[in-house]
Amino acid sequence: MYPVALLPGLLCDAELWIYQKQALENKYDLIIPDLTQYESIIEMASTLLSVLPEKFALCGFSMGGYVAFEILRQAPDRVQKLAFINTTHRIDEPAIRQRRLDFIELASRGKFKGVTPQLMKSLVDKSNIHNQSIRDIVFGMAKRVGQEGFIRQEKAILSRIDSTSLLHQINVPTLIIGGQSDQLISVEHQVDMHRLIPKACLRLIENAGHITPLEAPDLVTEYLKNWLRS
Repeated sequence: MYPVALLPGLLCDAELWIYQKQALENKYDLIIPDLTQYESIIEMASTLLSVLPEKFALCGFSMGGYVAFEILRQAPDRVQKLAFINTTHRIDEPAIRQRRLDFIELASRGKFKGVTPQLMKSLVDKSNIHNQSIRDIVFGMAKRVGQEGFIRQEKAILSRIDSTSLLHQINVPTLIIGGQSDQLISVEHQVDMHRLIPKACLRLIENAGHITPLEAPDLVTEYLKNWLRS
């Protein structure tokens, strides 16, 4: 069985995968890298490729999905299975790009607040806003990533390449997971990826927003298990 690399997203670390790790680690060799030290997606991907085994399964959440796309550009033959969770192949629209630049400026001036209760409303489904377990994990991850890590990650996201033209070239079993109420990555993006990737399977989760590994851990784990067995 191939090792499985689980790639976290913006302001996330290994705790994003806490439930999936508990369910999968006895059967699979899991690799959860630190993606907080690099200012480009290209550097994240190339550094990962230097330490990953020759063949592996690859699962990217949000920003981790951008890294997965870049790994595919650099070493497509090494990826044996592929999963995208709450991510997109597209680059940011102008308004989103400007918001990232504004966040970088604020953080650079020492006004980094991590994930605030107000921001939580855009990260999770309304049914999960007051879920204390999710809040504790999300706030804790953001605190550990910190101001400098956040700035590096936002700069990396801003410099990423549009991956639309790459989708039709993907020829491995591919799982796409999204939240029906994701306010950051719309369902339209997930459907578009499913349409353009030849061997893709789409799973959209009700009552889940952007952080499906934490909002719907049992379903995400079940989908990942089926994907790994396929």
